[in-house]
Amino acid sequence: MDIDTLTIVLSPKDINQISEANRKIFREEIEAYAKSLHKTTKFISHQEACKELQCSPPTLTRWRLKSYITGVQIGRKYFYTDEEVNRAKTQGLLYKH
Repeated sequence: MDIDTLTIVLSPKDINQISEANRKIFREEIEAYAKSLHKTTKFISHQEACKELQCSPPTLTRWRLKSYITGVQIGRKYFYTDEEVNRAKTQGLLYKH
């Protein structure tokens, strides 16, 4: 027996329940996204990053140019996120020569 069509019958109550469930899921996703936006990112200067990574300023510049670590340029100065510096320290990403 082949079935070419499928018919689903929903009452208005069923549709309301589905809509309410979708709204709840959507609201939870929006709240989770809003919480992630409130997470603050701390930026540290080039000199502070050098101290954290125990390297010289030219070395940190070379690592940035080779994309071992990413910096954010604000004006003429570069800043690094504390997360990026900690990742570089813990995972040893800077020593892939």
